[in-house]
Amino acid sequence: LGASLGGVLVQRMAPAGVEMFIGGLQDAVFGPVVFAGSGGVLVELSGDAACRLCPATDRDVEEMLDEVRGIARLRGYRGAAPADEPAYRDAILRVAALVDACPEIHEMDINPVKVRESGVCVLDIRIRVGAPAHPRPTRHVRY
Repeated sequence: LGASLGGVLVQRMAPAGVEMFIGGLQDAVFGPVVFAGSGGVLVELSGDAACRLCPATDRDVEEMLDEVRGIARLRGYRGAAPADEPAYRDAILRVAALVDACPEIHEMDINPVKVRESGVCVLDIRIRVGAPAHPRPTRHVRY
């Protein structure tokens, strides 16, 4: 037919794992916020997510994940081997730190994050950047 092939891209298949998501955004009222929850198509279908203000701590992430119904899938649901929840928690903390440090990141969606028996693998990420849209809120407590 006269068609020519200019190249081929071959990628390895995504590893097996539990699909979760991580997100972050710069909220006009609260400042940087991190989200986590059930990923893949479940993120839109079930809205199974929790959020925390940044900077997030280990304890914040632990409490946040305990609010997510789909966390049972990470912990060995129906006889499956448990996935690497500590690696997923670490990824959430890293996204929280990035969104907190970079007000130029308006939005970040990482979906799905495959949480494997050992480690995590990001399959898709979308980041919207631009000039900081608004001054960061202050977090001073007045007595």
